[in-house]
Amino acid sequence: MVYTFILYTGLSWLTVSLGNKIIKREKNRYKTIKVILLCVLLGVFAALRGETGTDSVSYRAIYENPAMYFERYDVEIGYKILMYICNSLGFTYKGLFFLMNFFTSICCLYAINDERDFLNVKIALWVFMFDFYFFSFNIMRQSLSISLCLLGFTKWLNNDKKKAIFLFLLAIAFHRASVICLIVIFSKVLIDSKKYKELLAVATIFALSIVINREWMLKLVEIFTNGNNHYMVFLSAKLATSGDIFGYIIKIAPLLLVCFMSLYRTENAKNMRIYFALMIAGYVLSLMGEFTASEVERIGFYFSYCRIFMAGFATNGDLKLGLWSFKKTQMELVVWIYLLIVYIYNIYFMGGGELVPYLYS
Repeated sequence: MVYTFILYTGLSWLTVSLGNKIIKREKNRYKTIKVILLCVLLGVFAALRGETGTDSVSYRAIYENPAMYFERYDVEIGYKILMYICNSLGFTYKGLFFLMNFFTSICCLYAINDERDFLNVKIALWVFMFDFYFFSFNIMRQSLSISLCLLGFTKWLNNDKKKAIFLFLLAIAFHRASVICLIVIFSKVLIDSKKYKELLAVATIFALSIVINREWMLKLVEIFTNGNNHYMVFLSAKLATSGDIFGYIIKIAPLLLVCFMSLYRTENAKNMRIYFALMIAGYVLSLMGEFTASEVERIGFYFSYCRIFMAGFATNGDLKLGLWSFKKTQMELVVWIYLLIVYIYNIYFMGGGELVPYLYS
């Protein structure tokens, strides 16, 4: 465990240190090359993980059975095509793992780059590493899809609509549940509204109503996933509550509070209103997983990982809560400590994603 902690934390520190310098300081002609090289490093680390990660063995088994690529109904067409290309080029499963993580990482880094003027890039990168990169060893297809959607969000909200649509369609090709991310298309109403807090409150109440009303949730998920039983079974009324609801709320509450305290600064950073709303929606969907002791929370990941943006934004200026105010430097330290604690708890104490030990292969 100590070996893995040193390895993971060292890689995270290196990525944050180099990534911050590249994103904040480099000019465009040098930035692309250096981002690619950094993502090559992250891709190689993921490729050499062996059986580290809950799903790594099954992904390897799927890849090493090419006769079944286009027979499987539980794997999306984009991933099937990528496997076919890699196999045709003679790549081992490590080549596939490398490409999946390389593209996952580069999409996330460019998403952060798109919003860099409003972010504490170091904190955004810490969230990416501690809270997303290592877990991508597990939910590999969905992680790529999430990163494509995050980049799609930044493109859409910064009026690069054609690239955004392309990225959303590509995400759907790798994980069909990402179709839910098309909701960002309607976000313009919220972002420009002077009543965005009220609209956000109404949306949150509506989302909570869906969580409570199982039939509404079933209908929506059936639409978004084309009736895929892989997701429908997660909402079965027979599933019992996990008993971890309060623990889940306690775990996310500090970050939610910090992000809420930064909303007064969104007048000149309206995209952050959308990211905050999406993050809340993601947490509400994930809360459904706690109610049902299921993995339906994975649908919420598409939105809740907007915390990469929100944590970066919240720590990029002073925070206010009523008459209380907090300095940027103070909150950056607080959020970093919070991220470190959650990272250690999730991976080393709870064994999330079976990421310990790192099994070099």
